[in-house]
Amino acid sequence: CKKKNIVAELTKIPPFLDITKLNIKIFDELHKVSKTCALLIKSNENQVFFNKKTRYIINKAARELIYRKANKSDLKVIHDLYISSMVNLNADKRFYLDLKAFKFLLEEAKSTFHLAFYEEQLIGFVCFLFDEKISHYHISANNIQGRYFNANYLLLSKAIEESILRGIEMVHFGGGLTSKEDDPLFRFKKKFSNFLLDYNLGLSIYNKEIF
Repeated sequence: CKKKNIVAELTKIPPFLDITKLNIKIFDELHKVSKTCALLIKSNENQVFFNKKTRYIINKAARELIYRKANKSDLKVIHDLYISSMVNLNADKRFYLDLKAFKFLLEEAKSTFHLAFYEEQLIGFVCFLFDEKISHYHISANNIQGRYFNANYLLLSKAIEESILRGIEMVHFGGGLTSKEDDPLFRFKKKFSNFLLDYNLGLSIYNKEIF
């Protein structure tokens, strides 16, 4: 950065990394911006992590919906549901993933799509990424029916189940759409979590006078 005459640098620090083991002296300022949700795996039975109401919703969705993992032939229908969901959310076009990104994820051994169907129609999906010890909630989408039948409850429970089978130690769900603790997405993810992590930004200032 100094060689390129960059005034300052902002570094996102993944919340699942232990900040006490990082060299944070390189930062002039460290800002805790939000919290993210995680599940520490301590049992081989995924539903032991959930309260009674969450278990009921998961089991009801399992009776009403058809669940399976995705294969390459699901590429278009998954991407179509994703685009429709992004449009409904009024998401900025900059954040859209194209068909090639989904094709890569479907072909990558360290990522999995979990699908929920109602009457043969795809109504929701979640995509998880896996490394050696942590699984990561990457992207998801649903429609009106998916929300009505609580498809995401079922899909997250299946992703946790797969994480257990893979020997994963932590499932990282991420945070909400905002930094507020009453954020609806954050509150939903907390239902599947037993641990909260701090999400930090590190600021390095190379030219303090200009900054």
